[in-house]
Amino acid sequence: MRPLLVTPLLVLAGGCIVIDEMECRHREERQTVVAAPAGLAEVEIKGLAGSLSVQGKSGSSEVRITGNACARWRRDLEGFQIATRTDGDRVVIEAVIPQAASRRGSRLDLVVELPSAARVAIDDASGDTEVNGVAAVKIADGSGDVMVARVTGNVSIDDQSGDIVVEETGPVRIEDNSGDVAILHAAAVTVIDDGSGDIEIATVAGDVAILDDGSGDIEVLDVGGNLKVEHDGSGDLEYSGVRGTVDVPRERSRRERRRDDS
Repeated sequence: MRPLLVTPLLVLAGGCIVIDEMECRHREERQTVVAAPAGLAEVEIKGLAGSLSVQGKSGSSEVRITGNACARWRRDLEGFQIATRTDGDRVVIEAVIPQAASRRGSRLDLVVELPSAARVAIDDASGDTEVNGVAAVKIADGSGDVMVARVTGNVSIDDQSGDIVVEETGPVRIEDNSGDVAILHAAAVTVIDDGSGDIEIATVAGDVAILDDGSGDIEVLDVGGNLKVEHDGSGDLEYSGVRGTVDVPRERSRRERRRDDS
């Protein structure tokens, strides 16, 4: 197993987007600004093909969306839109890409800046997702890496493929089909299901629970509460600095390697 990441895990791109020159011969920008309703509670974002960067801004009173449309053929840029609507205390944002353009590999990369006190709900088909500095976040992601940092409340991630990195957040709940998972500085961690890939967890104030892990190494360091691993299919299991109780599968006891806390 590689060493656990105990230095900061995440450097956010801050809206910088790397674009494949062959796929993006033609580009156009779309921009929309929505005045935040009084008492804004949640911003819902529905992405299609393309990356997504969500940045919380302290003291902001608007939701600003910048879209970078890219396509191999210029005609495919027609019809790209950023649709928005306000529904009570919610703002809904949806990326619109014509079906024919999507089939030819076109995409719409989004950068969303919003008040840091808002919760965020994301439904994203493909492309990397970054979230930084919001009140809470719930992510349903098809493919691409997911990076979340500095979220004061709950973090919920349901991811099909791609790596997950979470740093400096409240309670974390993860369901992951494939890809590595790394979590640093969280209030508590629950991994509902992890199909394949390593799991690395460090510096958790409360409990860590891993309910079902298919394959890949597990490494857990510095837990203020309890550590529970209900099912672990294959791979090394290492832990140290658990202040509460430790409950791991009996069948793993011979392969388990407990680090010396001294």
